[in-house]
Amino acid sequence: MKYKSLLVLLVAAFALIVVATQNVSAFAQINQVQINDIDVLGNSIDLANLAGERVKLTVRFDAIADAQDVRLKAWIAGESENAVVSDRLDVIANRTYVRTVFLTIPSGLRENLNESRTLEVLVESRSDGIGDQRSIDFTVQRESYVLQVLNVNFESQVKAGEQFGV
Repeated sequence: MKYKSLLVLLVAAFALIVVATQNVSAFAQINQVQINDIDVLGNSIDLANLAGERVKLTVRFDAIADAQDVRLKAWIAGESENAVVSDRLDVIANRTYVRTVFLTIPSGLRENLNESRTLEVLVESRSDGIGDQRSIDFTVQRESYVLQVLNVNFESQVKAGEQFGV
């Protein structure tokens, strides 16, 4: 009997979660995402972006309903401290909006640079939540023949006139 009660409770909780996620406000729909003027939404284009490069990110979205304090937000998955956001604006239903931000691809990425990364793009409102969100795969590589010092180790205390190793 305990197992049936537990099962009913779990099914009810799952149903509540499904209903709650379906009632999320969808005041906007992203129709186009461009990186450096190349369409990347829905295409199988494998853009190679260089670490440290600043890329132009343009997003076109349709307002399905009126919403206030709407902004575009973008970041590379796992690198949310480098998120960029557009200025806020109020949107009016049945109009198309275009927002552009410039995202700098972190130069200090630690993982394998040849693997695919995910760019997260969303349109959100302060009062209405997330209007739409998209994930776009891309790759990152370093420029050839560029020396970049990533870390320096040395003793923190030195004596005048003595040599120290770096």
